[in-house]
Amino acid sequence: MTTRLESLDRHLAERRESDLKSLETFVRIPSISANRDGVHRAAEWLYASLTSMGFKSEILAGPGNPSVFAKSPIRPGHPTILFYGHYDVQPVDPVADWSSPPFEPTTRHERVYGRGAADDKGQLLGMMRGAEAAFEFDPHLPINVKFLFEGEEEVGSPGLAAILAQHRSLLEADLMIASDGTLHHSGRTTLILGFKGVLYVEVEASKLFPDQHSSKAPLYPSAPWELIRFLYEIADEDGRCRIPGFESDVATDPETDGLLENLPPPELTANTSGQFRPDVTPATFYPRLLARTTCNVAGLTSGFQGPGSKTVLPNKATARLDFRLLPNQQPDRVLELLREFAASRGYKDIDVRKVMSFPPSQTSFGLDTTKRVVEALRRSEDGDIVIFPRHEGSGPDYLFHEVLGQPTYWIPSAADDCNMHGPEENIRVSDYLRGIARMATLLVEFA
Repeated sequence: MTTRLESLDRHLAERRESDLKSLETFVRIPSISANRDGVHRAAEWLYASLTSMGFKSEILAGPGNPSVFAKSPIRPGHPTILFYGHYDVQPVDPVADWSSPPFEPTTRHERVYGRGAADDKGQLLGMMRGAEAAFEFDPHLPINVKFLFEGEEEVGSPGLAAILAQHRSLLEADLMIASDGTLHHSGRTTLILGFKGVLYVEVEASKLFPDQHSSKAPLYPSAPWELIRFLYEIADEDGRCRIPGFESDVATDPETDGLLENLPPPELTANTSGQFRPDVTPATFYPRLLARTTCNVAGLTSGFQGPGSKTVLPNKATARLDFRLLPNQQPDRVLELLREFAASRGYKDIDVRKVMSFPPSQTSFGLDTTKRVVEALRRSEDGDIVIFPRHEGSGPDYLFHEVLGQPTYWIPSAADDCNMHGPEENIRVSDYLRGIARMATLLVEFA
């Protein structure tokens, strides 16, 4: 006897060629948010595609690149899922490192190569075409779907907060699902429940005098050495932040944090593990990566660094720092603590400037909605899924919590070797098609 999911699988198989053609067409449209190249063409293509699928669509103007919104006919009394993704892509440089033109999708060794194939056009289409397939399969499916696809994620989503606030009622939903990022290295279906926050700052030590001849070092204080001493004081040898109160606001959730224990340990080869800190092992890999804050030096600049020599005593030294934050830590509070620490330790010539930040975000594993998502995924994937309490990176996920009040679920469909942001970006054909199938079966099973 044919099961419901087997029938859905047959329906998805019949769509294979049109699904692949859709990916190739979408990747051909350059949509680089850094220079706005092609972004309006991409938004218009999405609008037309969603409309042709039977979804009511509109383009939402904002302070920057437009967003595209669409929704299925709303059936009151049934759950509503908001699918989020982004149609903008990273610049393609260096072009010489691509084997084929970045915006001419090329299939080699069962992978589609092209800028945006994995981040995020292929994954965005997984949600879009998966939803279309689900409603084709069952026009009376007792679920509602909405889509929000933005065009500025690759430049930090500066207009997303305004879009969410301005269209709050339009975007109302029971939960948000996004497909972005990468699968667990095993290729198993992956669910991510949150993101670390980030505070990125510039720290500058400066003196009133102009650069001096280095022979005068006994007479003048050194901005570089002052900065080095400050950096040494704020972090220990293991990269843990020493600032008093830095982790005092961290909130723990034993049920969610306990997911770390069930994560399949990574395979650390001799080539990679030899480069890690000595205490990084398969058993400690994820606890260190996902359950620890960070205090990282992202850049250092001072004095003369050109060819040859220049014996100089610089009057300025600058460092770029980023702090990855855990649930309930607020970037502005961390910034305040950093400035207070500099003042309390007598660093009168140290200036701390905020560059950017994202608060952390966390969906609890204990929520009823989370349990429904997990069970739907397990039924559709024969139980074979990997659940991460959070991602080690940071992003605009927190806005869906803060502005819309929605729990969020990230379900990627690109392999961990897809080379996002770099030359030769790609998505495996099997992962792309599986992403479509995953979203279709998720809707059928969740309903």
